[in-house]
Amino acid sequence: MSYVGLALGNNIRISDYTSDEIIENALISANVEYKNAKTFPYGTETMMGREFDGGVQLSGGQWQRVALARGIYRRHDFIIMDEPTAAIDPLEETRIYRQFAEYSHGKTTLLVTHRLGSVRIADRIVVMAKGRIVESCAHEELLKNGGRVRKNVASAILRVSG
Repeated sequence: MSYVGLALGNNIRISDYTSDEIIENALISANVEYKNAKTFPYGTETMMGREFDGGVQLSGGQWQRVALARGIYRRHDFIIMDEPTAAIDPLEETRIYRQFAEYSHGKTTLLVTHRLGSVRIADRIVVMAKGRIVESCAHEELLKNGGRVRKNVASAILRVSG
């Protein structure tokens, strides 16, 4: 979700004025380069949307990072993420998930994804097909058991290397 018309900092806090330091930590964790003068000329005060004086238009991947920062800022015990890195390249995705694993330690997270690399951080994977759970266990078990995940991983490896 993007909030064009709000400054970057307000886009993160959404009326919760706890601390600018917490906003900055959330932006750093989500790899939002808010100190990059070219991308965010006014830092956390940069307006989102070119229709504003000094405002910027973000890419899909940049908006996803802002949304991740918003989630990190909120500090809830239950986190739901639906394709949070779909518009982000695989190397950046790996870095974000490492940061997210640290942030989400001890919390319950529901991560919806079609990217196989994303599921490595999960304690438990639930595979669904046609609205039903068809597999559920740890990542290593799914790979060993030759189920749908293993077939998809093999398919992804063939596409990358072939």
